Amino acid sequence: MPVKMAHGHVVRMKDNIKVSAPATLSNFGPGLNTFGMALEAPRDIVELSLDTPSGFHIQMIENWKGPDAKPSASKNTIEGNPAAIGAFRVASHFNEKLVFNLMLTKNVPMERGLGGGSAAVAAGAFAMMKVLDRGMMEGDLVTLSSDALQDLGTELNMSGVAASLFGGFIVASSYKKTLTIAKIMTPDIHIALVMPKVNAKLEMFHKVVPAQLHQHEAASNVGRAALIIHALHKGDMKTVCHNLADQVAFPERMKLIPGFKEVKGAGEGAGALGVSISGTGPAVFGICMTEDAAKDALKAMIGAFKDNQVESEGFVTRPGHGAMVIE
Repeated sequence: MPVKMAHGHVVRMKDNIKVSAPATLSNFGPGLNTFGMALEAPRDIVELSLDTPSGFHIQMIENWKGPDAKPSASKNTIEGNPAAIGAFRVASHFNEKLVFNLMLTKNVPMERGLGGGSAAVAAGAFAMMKVLDRGMMEGDLVTLSSDALQDLGTELNMSGVAASLFGGFIVASSYKKTLTIAKIMTPDIHIALVMPKVNAKLEMFHKVVPAQLHQHEAASNVGRAALIIHALHKGDMKTVCHNLADQVAFPERMKLIPGFKEVKGAGEGAGALGVSISGTGPAVFGICMTEDAAKDALKAMIGAFKDNQVESEGFVTRPGHGAMVIE
């Protein structure tokens, strides 16, 4: 294990590491940019090594083959690889001027509402922290990873980043430059996730969110968010799903997803306790209490999209762990 002197103290560095970080449901219900939940699968994988005598070597392999997937390609620059940006941010935080090898295996799709950017930057940042063998405050790690997201030109989403880093259900709130992260009891549920192929670009899902709120809309969201947290502590998923409605982003974003009302009705009719939009969209999720119910809801939602001439595909997953070392 290499040893380096930095700022008068010894820093031990590992030669290499392999980590993974999960997809997430961010903007969960009324918790816009505040609530996030990590998923068991899919997960991005990062392999990071500091043994690079010939300089930086950065690569990304995109494994997602969804209906609108881009061709597989290698992203061999730091600027084009979200995990490399996350790793570079952490190295810079410790004033480490390092060159490194980084391979990102991209299993979480980008721009689908599953936190594809968050998973990649979280994996890169977490890998660099571990390979440097340096501890960090949770808030610092989330802030650096969120900064990496903005380097990519992606909207700031601390709840998604925090959920991908720490797992489970997360509340992340920033006030007067102070970030507070709360880990909430993770529900024992199954999730049906459907990704439709829509014409609206990701920027449209961002633009439709109103810049100002009416008082009653703000009050409704605050009340529903509080009820969700209370219900999660009690394990009351019916109350959680009853309060999934969002008065801010949801009413406008649903208009960009053809057939959403029918899809929601089909999912709930097939056994989902509640159906809503994942992240910014266009992915749609249904919360179920059993795996069989989730499979039924998944089939029903895909069928409803098909009835509306929308191609889609999906899978069943569960809440999961955050970033972790896997080898």
